[in-house]
Amino acid sequence: MIKAATVLLGGNLGVALLKFARNILVARLLSVEDFGVAATFAIIFGFIEMLAFLGFDRFLIQTRDEGLERVQATLHSLQVLRGVFVATVLWVAAGPLAAVMDVPEVAWAFRLMAVLPLIQGFTHLDMARAQRGMRFGPFVKITLWAEVAGLLSVWPFFLVFGDYRVVLGALLVQTTLMMLFSHLFAERRYALGLDRTLALRALGFGWPLLFNAALMFGIVQGDRIIVANQLGPVTLGLFSLAFMLTFMPTMVLAQTINRLFLPRLAPLQNDPAAFDALARAVVQVGLVVGLAVAVGFSILGADLLLILFGAKYAGALSVLVWLAVMQAVRVAKMGVSVVALARGETRSPMVANIPRVLLLPVAWLALERGAGMEAVVAIAILGEAAGLAVAFTLLRSMLDVPIRPLIPAALAWGAVLALVVADAALRPARPEILANFHLFQGVILLAAPVAILLGMRDLRMRAAGLLRGAPFTGGS
Repeated sequence: MIKAATVLLGGNLGVALLKFARNILVARLLSVEDFGVAATFAIIFGFIEMLAFLGFDRFLIQTRDEGLERVQATLHSLQVLRGVFVATVLWVAAGPLAAVMDVPEVAWAFRLMAVLPLIQGFTHLDMARAQRGMRFGPFVKITLWAEVAGLLSVWPFFLVFGDYRVVLGALLVQTTLMMLFSHLFAERRYALGLDRTLALRALGFGWPLLFNAALMFGIVQGDRIIVANQLGPVTLGLFSLAFMLTFMPTMVLAQTINRLFLPRLAPLQNDPAAFDALARAVVQVGLVVGLAVAVGFSILGADLLLILFGAKYAGALSVLVWLAVMQAVRVAKMGVSVVALARGETRSPMVANIPRVLLLPVAWLALERGAGMEAVVAIAILGEAAGLAVAFTLLRSMLDVPIRPLIPAALAWGAVLALVVADAALRPARPEILANFHLFQGVILLAAPVAILLGMRDLRMRAAGLLRGAPFTGGS
């Protein structure tokens, strides 16, 4: 378990750092306005991933079907069909999407990006199949090499174009090589096939994930679309940079939780006591990860932004810690999502994301009435908090996991997050390096581990078991 976790976390961290390095390089090379235009490409890439997210890789990990060759061939065929569909939708929608984001001059680039889902459609799923046996090496190698190529392509593209088009080029390079490497490192022959029964099962598994992905697109990209439409590319550049800085560690840790614990939980479905015990620990892992993100940015966020991106992005400081709080609440839901996927229940994450999406029109209305991007983040936090409450309710009603033992953990998590919020409200960040640390942040830094030790009983017990050599699974 520890070896698998190390490989997976190291791989996810490496991929995220490479993406982060690419974004730092792009932000340093481009003006704030060009960076804002480039951020629209990230929104479109998110649109592609949203339309394509049917969870075929997760179906391959979760299914108990023994005819895996037939399953994998069917999933490959479904991927190709999905790629054609998504490419067609993006080509048709490119103009309206560019108009909504107030960048009609780059509609041509959005149409060019329609080639990306076509390329992704031919990805070999062998790296997902390997994860059934807790072998994450193929996935890590493939994603790392593709991201290295994407990073290395930025400077040559900048020498040729000198503007936001460098991001478009890097995305094309990274996506193409990701597909090619998936075949290069595969252990089995790539095959297409279509078993109608399996296809219907996979689509039945995936449609709630697709709907949830649409909700997640609204959550992750909706705020940026609203900012682009109402406040323009310069403010979008500032908002996107602060969002990217807080999203990167959140994404790494959330993906690690998902890929690490889903294969552990799924085999325990027929052992309720063992499943419930591990499920509580996984939920607590999500809470701890959220605290780490919020506390980390409360203390180091301002200096990190100024050192990495420079003073021209100082305007992003007004929302940085607040975005970290939003990410903390969001990632806290990840533990519940993993429990739901392990049950084969894909509706729970979808339902928990609905409150966040419902508040997007409120954010739009706030900006129309003259509010700034700070109001967008405040409304987003309220939506995420409502979604977390729904997630915990579903944990008991839909997933049959008792939530009473989780109350101390939730209270401890909420207490530390309240300290971070109070600090951000009372002492806004200053645009000077090494000028933002103060005594109250020291209190927060001490309160976080105390809350974890006192409130996260299940996680504490399993961590102690790991130190004694026991597996992080089963038991109570």
